[in-house]
Amino acid sequence: HGAVVSRSFGIPTVTGADQATSVVEAGSLCVVYADEGQIMGGVTAKEVKAAERLSQERESVRAVFAERAKEPGRVGEDHPLQILVNIESPRDLDLFSKEIVEGVGLFRTEFAYMERANFPTAQEQEELYKGISKHFGDASVVFRTLDVGNDKQLRYFQMPHENNPAMGWRGLRMSLQWQDILLMQIQALVKAREYGDVRMLLPMVTNVEEVRQVKRLIEQVAGRADALPLGAMIEVPSAAMALKDIMDEVDFLSVGTNDLAQYLFAVDRDNPWVADLYQPYHPAHLRVLRYIGNTCRMAGKPVSVCGEMSGQRAGALFLAGAGFDQLSLAPPFVPEIKAMLREVSIRELRVLARKAAACATNLEAFRLLEDAANVAWQSALRHSGKESGKT
Repeated sequence: HGAVVSRSFGIPTVTGADQATSVVEAGSLCVVYADEGQIMGGVTAKEVKAAERLSQERESVRAVFAERAKEPGRVGEDHPLQILVNIESPRDLDLFSKEIVEGVGLFRTEFAYMERANFPTAQEQEELYKGISKHFGDASVVFRTLDVGNDKQLRYFQMPHENNPAMGWRGLRMSLQWQDILLMQIQALVKAREYGDVRMLLPMVTNVEEVRQVKRLIEQVAGRADALPLGAMIEVPSAAMALKDIMDEVDFLSVGTNDLAQYLFAVDRDNPWVADLYQPYHPAHLRVLRYIGNTCRMAGKPVSVCGEMSGQRAGALFLAGAGFDQLSLAPPFVPEIKAMLREVSIRELRVLARKAAACATNLEAFRLLEDAANVAWQSALRHSGKESGKT
């Protein structure tokens, strides 16, 4: 999750470079090409100059796209596609203009817990949620309930030892067993709703019974189950298979592609021994996503994607074509994704998504999507007056 925070700040980051310290001496100058996963040590003055030039080009492009990003998100000329933002803290609000997004698709409430020495009170949570909501005015703000466990631990709360924590006691599973935590969040969110369009999102939903249990808790706090617009994250394969049942119980859905891919392929994405099997662009994963997007679209149920694919050019094209009507991404990537999506038609993207899902391998599907993304990106650069093959 250091990578998630780095992305939100726009910091180029490469992980998994275990041997870097045996190759690069402390204090030496390096160049990081995060898009390609490359770290260059012992760089020459020429290589440094090339990296600086590329960085300047990207800043110039971002500046042009940032101004146009104030327009509503769309695919092509007239197909609406809401672009939302993922944030972790009120500090994130200083990093971007709220005018470039149409709301918050994911506020990760766990970071407010992780930065403290003890559990926040209901009053403290209410003030936090109220402040975020008021900042965005009439736009919706989706607060995901506490999602700790596995690699996200609270220093003041002893989690049980688990041999496989990624598959264990985390997210909604923990909240439903320690209901005082969830009840406090519900209470704070209900009160914060008086100040804006506050919505609640449940992480790690496994089955429809969990959603119904949460609705009973909302009724217990607020007197009625519909006091809060309620959403479910689809990131567990069983939830994807039970999509229609869960859909009937909630107001909206959000897909976490990071965990969905992890669980679909039975791969711990932080484990370097099997990291090559974590393949978000594998056709098996794309078919599940396309099923979710198209099923929700036909049912008229709002659905977003808040996983890392939303902020990637190839991923954004696929998801738009797969039926999703909202993409939620880290703030630094909003302008370029908006600019790129304006260069293609929804009809083209639906055909592209179908072809990618019909591929046999991860490499075939990714190349197809990447080629389409490169064409759209170059078109966006031409229209910005900043064309560059390297950018």
